Amino acid sequence: MRKAIAIIAAIASIAAAAAQTPDMGKPRELRLNVDANLFFVNNEFTTLMKGYSLPGFRLTPTLSYTPAKNVRIEAGAYMMHYWGADRYPNGNYLSVPEYDPENSSKGLHALPFLRAEATAPCGVTFVLGNIHGGESHRLLPMLYSPELALTADPEAGLQILYSRPWADFDLWADWRTFIYNNSPYRENFFVGLSSHFRYNSPEADTHFYSPLQALIEHRGGEIDTDEIPGVNTMINAAAGFGARFNIAGSGIRYVQIEADFLASFQQAGKAWPYDNGTAWYAHADADLWGLKASLGYYSAHKFMPLLGMPLWGVASSKYPGTLLDDPQTVTLSLSYAYTFTPGFSISADAQVYQLLACDKIADGVKSRESAATNFAIGVTFKASPSFLIKRFKKK
Repeated sequence: MRKAIAIIAAIASIAAAAAQTPDMGKPRELRLNVDANLFFVNNEFTTLMKGYSLPGFRLTPTLSYTPAKNVRIEAGAYMMHYWGADRYPNGNYLSVPEYDPENSSKGLHALPFLRAEATAPCGVTFVLGNIHGGESHRLLPMLYSPELALTADPEAGLQILYSRPWADFDLWADWRTFIYNNSPYRENFFVGLSSHFRYNSPEADTHFYSPLQALIEHRGGEIDTDEIPGVNTMINAAAGFGARFNIAGSGIRYVQIEADFLASFQQAGKAWPYDNGTAWYAHADADLWGLKASLGYYSAHKFMPLLGMPLWGVASSKYPGTLLDDPQTVTLSLSYAYTFTPGFSISADAQVYQLLACDKIADGVKSRESAATNFAIGVTFKASPSFLIKRFKKK
């Protein structure tokens, strides 16, 4: 636990200096904001995880008020519904939850939404309540699955953001499970850091950059009962280097290449089969007349993801107890988005994960796992209009 605290403190000291700064909007405005996301996703997976579909919507209507240019309050509700479902297990969602008929709500899954954010004179923005989470962290997919934007609850806790021409940083604590005395479960929270260093101007013909990221999950608190298993602290980290080639006067907007090194650590507990693991990820991306394409190669050695899909790890969630020995995956993704008008867009995407043949261990027996193709396709409609209700005059 001391090592985890030291790591968290180190991350905090770094991120206190920098992170992305959100737009607060115009001062003294009361607005109605609607964030709607309708989606249909089909996942066809084989060895490492089960396939499933996600048909539904997420809706977050809020009222926001900006008393000054550097302060904003936003309050409302978050709601999620899957077509064909009438009951939803209560609790915090980190992905598609386990069904629980005894402890569920009817109709939809709903939570209150409240966010307060303020920017200090030094430029650091503090966010309390429902933080800017999900894809805005810009984590690698091995650290944070983009699909969590369709399944996980809004993150809530504390966030520090700041931006400078040479770097962006984002530090956050996402509190997932709060416990009372004699609770039948443990507290659970995440601490994360996402940084992006720039070595020259992003507008240069060739732009060089480096991501540096970390994600820590901690389970277990000071008031856990004796019946609850001990403390677990797991860490994912990633660092890389990339180059983006901006192409002017062409239908190809850019070509980008990046290589990343990833590591997983189990500082406390036995939740993972391995205490340490590593992985490599190299990919090339391009924007071709609005069609975004990515081709990648991924190799893992005892790596265990926290919020990434099991496809990026070596342990099968479909067949518990099955471990892959140094799996390698070739990835291909295509996506296209069309904007009807600002705030209203539709997108379609497809991903292919080609797992190459490798050894596997199941029940202590080593055998050969054949190559397998996993793929996912989806369509998403996003709407994020904002309506001015009243503009208050300055006193």
